[in-house]
Amino acid sequence: KRIDLPQKRIMDIGCGAGGLASMLEKHNIKNYHGFDYSNNAILQAKELVPKWQKKFFIHDCNILNEIPYEFDIGIAIEVLEHLDDMIIINQLKKNTYFIGSVPNYWAANHAHVRVYPSKFYIWKRYRKKLSFLKWKKLKLGRGNFIYIFLSKVK
Repeated sequence: KRIDLPQKRIMDIGCGAGGLASMLEKHNIKNYHGFDYSNNAILQAKELVPKWQKKFFIHDCNILNEIPYEFDIGIAIEVLEHLDDMIIINQLKKNTYFIGSVPNYWAANHAHVRVYPSKFYIWKRYRKKLSFLKWKKLKLGRGNFIYIFLSKVK
């Protein structure tokens, strides 16, 4: 299933230093907002994508439902493995799309609070809230990989 991104409102949950925002801006996406808990990350994102300075803000993903922006697609890349992922998942509004990425490996710096060893594990963890539409397995080497998934909130 293809999603018409230019027509969708995108929320980058845990946008970090703005890597995804930079790619989206280069593809003419206009309806974007990104937040992170880290002031330093937001400053880096604003520097990386200066045209979007007003689109980045500091926010805590534990109170996702308090964001003053509506969105059709929530994106959490390299986020879910670092915190209580179900707090984010359970706050997503029905019929919005959600794109997430999760690793199968433990980070060397112990930054991951959980890993996702298989597609089945991911499905089992999120199945009550998400309908999975598409999967991509990104192999990193040494048996490490990241699953990227597109889903729709039930």
